[in-house]
Amino acid sequence: MEVLSFIDMGIKVENAISGLYESAAVAASVSAPDLVSELKALAREEIGHANALKMARNYASAMPDLFSVRSIDVRGIGIGLEEGASAMLSIPSGKGLKPLLEFLLDMEKRFERLHLGASVAITDDSLKSLFLSLSKGDSGHIAILTKILVDLA
Repeated sequence: MEVLSFIDMGIKVENAISGLYESAAVAASVSAPDLVSELKALAREEIGHANALKMARNYASAMPDLFSVRSIDVRGIGIGLEEGASAMLSIPSGKGLKPLLEFLLDMEKRFERLHLGASVAITDDSLKSLFLSLSKGDSGHIAILTKILVDLA
């Protein structure tokens, strides 16, 4: 998978995860209304991740020589991203808030690993920094979702 395709898929996945957080906020409005604003904030952060990836895509498009096959290998990372996107086809629906939050937690863990992997594979400092930042965002989301799930138990 070439780097631009990898970034494009990442944008789609971040937007899809934002939609899942919005769905979780709707589900929470019935069973846990105190979580709605927090889940909507997570949805907005995912949109921010997608927007950061869009800027990275523009950067990578403008300087393709920095992102040749020799300078980045996203094959393994791309496979992980494709697996994560495929897993999103099995989103729990109609079973309440908790299964959706557990699914989101799994996705955040997957994408934290992928973003860290991308930061290692990329030699450009700006993109490396972006993917490290995305992995930190994922880590924060993991902590929030873990706390929410513990509180729901």
